[in-house]
Amino acid sequence: MELAASHGISTPEVYRVWPDVDSIDLSGLPDTFVLKADGGAGSVAVFPLQRISDGRYDVVGGKGTYSEQEMRDRIRALGRRARAPYFAEEMLLDADGGPIPNDVKCYMFYGQVGHILVRHVARHGDASTIRLKFVDEHGADYGEVAVGRKHDPSIPVPASLPRMVDVAEHLSRAVGLPFCRVDLYDTSRGIVLGEITRAPSGGNERFVRAHDELLGERWVDGSARLAADLSAGRPAGPIFGNVSEVHLYPATDGGRSPALFGHTVVDCAEWCR
Repeated sequence: MELAASHGISTPEVYRVWPDVDSIDLSGLPDTFVLKADGGAGSVAVFPLQRISDGRYDVVGGKGTYSEQEMRDRIRALGRRARAPYFAEEMLLDADGGPIPNDVKCYMFYGQVGHILVRHVARHGDASTIRLKFVDEHGADYGEVAVGRKHDPSIPVPASLPRMVDVAEHLSRAVGLPFCRVDLYDTSRGIVLGEITRAPSGGNERFVRAHDELLGERWVDGSARLAADLSAGRPAGPIFGNVSEVHLYPATDGGRSPALFGHTVVDCAEWCR
């Protein structure tokens, strides 16, 4: 999120950050918020919560009511699937005002879209309610290209998709890798970053042969574009913009956020657009 914010991309407001599970303290937070771990996959360490009575919390759009201690115990039980630090952040609402906005996951090859996964979750934490479809950068449906995953052509593509593509192209060039995935939400306050990840899904993703070859070609093309930029003087690694500076991660013993190691700041117009 620090990288995205530096490029002027909206991120969820972070209310509080804790370095370990035992430090988590939910007192003084808004009545609705999201409790999440920095490291994890498949939303197993993401809990949209609403405070009810007697210091207990409902999972919004899901099942379960927990006390603060029960939430800490649940996160601790996830082990490596919920890695520190831990955040309490803003609850995002869908552009139409409803809960749980659709995920728009842009699979990016250094400035070029490979494909975009539009993902709808009817009930948080219940994988059986997940619906999805893969589209191109214009919103055209690729059809049933994902092996073993339920395709639903009825899921709407957000009207803001062209702007989302612009944001994903910008951030993928800033990350400085041949491939990354940029997750975005179309919310009641505009386009907001979910996360940038180098290793999507926490597991293997398989596609039909023709689509798999398409993604492979785009990986090769992205690698070539990155190599050309590096030869032309682009600094290696992630590039931070100069639009905004935020520090979300707890400082290490050396006094620096781990997100700032190798921190390079340049004007966005130089290498990211």
